[in-house]
Amino acid sequence: MGGFTGVWTLVGACIGAVTTLLAVWLKHKFERQRFKLFWRVMEVVPIVTDETRDHLTLFHNSVPVKDPHTVKFRLDAEGPNDLDADAFKQPIKAEIGAKILDVVKEEAIPSSPPALPRHWNGNTLLIDPGHIGRQQQVTYTLLVEQKPPRPTKDKVTGSLVNVDLLPYPTGPSRKRTLFQSVCVLVGVALSVGASFSEFFTGANSITVGVTIIGFVLFILAFPWRIVKG
Repeated sequence: MGGFTGVWTLVGACIGAVTTLLAVWLKHKFERQRFKLFWRVMEVVPIVTDETRDHLTLFHNSVPVKDPHTVKFRLDAEGPNDLDADAFKQPIKAEIGAKILDVVKEEAIPSSPPALPRHWNGNTLLIDPGHIGRQQQVTYTLLVEQKPPRPTKDKVTGSLVNVDLLPYPTGPSRKRTLFQSVCVLVGVALSVGASFSEFFTGANSITVGVTIIGFVLFILAFPWRIVKG
């Protein structure tokens, strides 16, 4: 009976390994299919410094600007295909934290397609629906009044179809991704292998415990947010 049990345990482990490889492949497949837009505030630069404040004043539309700064806001696109305007349910809203006076420069790398259209309202930069390349960077240089605070992730919002709008740097770190992959591997292998062995050799406390541990690891580690879209 011991040899019989060992054979089925080995068979169960092999099935668990195959199922695990399939789960990891599906995980990476879903990750590659998602379009991601990473945002960040790159530079906040004062135009008038303490050394020049007494003899330099910046005017905008003939009105003096109190404590003027430039702010660079950038979007980095990453996806399997370009993103079209149809993916936008509404403009992307970026709360800069200071009154926007003008967009003095916009740049797209590569230059085609051109930068997404934009406008602003008070402290908010609104990036309108448009076409952005799958590996494109779009940067807007803003003239603002007063130094803005560091933005938090809830200050940039948008409603897009099958697109993740994320702060830069994005997504899970490499250590987190490795941890997820290992947990998925171990979890699926344990749960499927132990369950298969249990089916042919009879339930016992060890196989039941291993199955539960494996199932919990799988649930905790697998990126369900990516699968749900």
